[in-house]
Amino acid sequence: MDEKNVQKLISLCQKRYEQAKQNPVRLQDFDKYPHLFVLVCIMDRQIKTERACNIPYVVAEEIGSREISAFAAKDEQFYINLFETKKLHRYNKKMAKYFYCAIQRIINEYDGDASKIWEGTPPSRLVILRLLEFKGIGIKIAAMATNILSRDYHIPMRDLTAIDISPDVHVKRIMYRLGLVSSKDGNWQNISSAEVVNKAALLNIDFPGIFDLLFWDIGNQGICENNHCNSQKCPFSDFCPKIGI
Repeated sequence: MDEKNVQKLISLCQKRYEQAKQNPVRLQDFDKYPHLFVLVCIMDRQIKTERACNIPYVVAEEIGSREISAFAAKDEQFYINLFETKKLHRYNKKMAKYFYCAIQRIINEYDGDASKIWEGTPPSRLVILRLLEFKGIGIKIAAMATNILSRDYHIPMRDLTAIDISPDVHVKRIMYRLGLVSSKDGNWQNISSAEVVNKAALLNIDFPGIFDLLFWDIGNQGICENNHCNSQKCPFSDFCPKIGI
């Protein structure tokens, strides 16, 4: 893709990002109970995001409070029993342990205030590193969570350079069809996550994660699929080499 079309691509992704920033989707009571956000991030693994978002609220209702002190008053076995009884997750015992460990970390490392993870206009890399210290959060979730904090919750950060693209199935497919990454065997699913992440960083070093939202929209809405696309709805129709194919 030539430089002119790369700039068109970035501009379209930036526009979608700004739209989302102006109409954010936020967790209820985020400002008062920021630990709920961290707990949702940990739960967001191999289940629908809507289900993951609901888990901390189900727990809060069970214990009668959303305060971190009330969460911390329960031991690990309480959470294991609750997760298994209510079948809160696909992996109930493991995720219950992660849930408990996260609460303890917030209490012990952040004085019970999860907002200290991102306070003081930190560099994005520091927020990511702090999130990675929680059991159950990998680099993909850490980068995505940092992106959401900046975009939807308007948390000020010194830079966005460490927020990489999330190389999920939609992102890989779209980057392949746009000709941004290639596959030696012709199968885009075999393209490595590292190649996708590094290519996005080369395209927009100041904020590689700018591509995430629009790419996800296009894939999730079925506009761009494995062997064809809906060219009438695709925002990249002017420059995608596989448009209509």
